[in-house]
Amino acid sequence: MNSSFCSVDFTLGSLILIAKENNSDFALVKDKFLNSENFINILLDFFQQNNIRIENLNFFMINLGPGGFVGLRNILSSIKSIALVKKIKVLGFNNFQI
Repeated sequence: MNSSFCSVDFTLGSLILIAKENNSDFALVKDKFLNSENFINILLDFFQQNNIRIENLNFFMINLGPGGFVGLRNILSSIKSIALVKKIKVLGFNNFQI
C-alpha cells in the first residue's frame, strides 16, 4: 500500500511541514514562526507548490506538544477541519515520541 501523508510540527517555535505523496517527499521549514493565524494559507500554498492533492492523503500527523497552547490549538483545529471535510484520518504524537 502506498501511504500519502502530511506531518505538521509547530511545537518548538518553527513550523515544519513534511508530506509524502506518490513516493515523493516534500518539506517546508519556517524558523521563528510565531503567527499561527497564517497557517492555513501556508499549508495550502505548500500543497499547491508541490502538486499535492489533499484528497490523496491517507492521514495527517500532528505534533501535540508540549508547546504553545494557542498556536497548537489553531493548527490542530485547521487540520481537523480539513480532515473532517475530506474524510482523512488525524494522528497525534508528542515530542517525547520522536
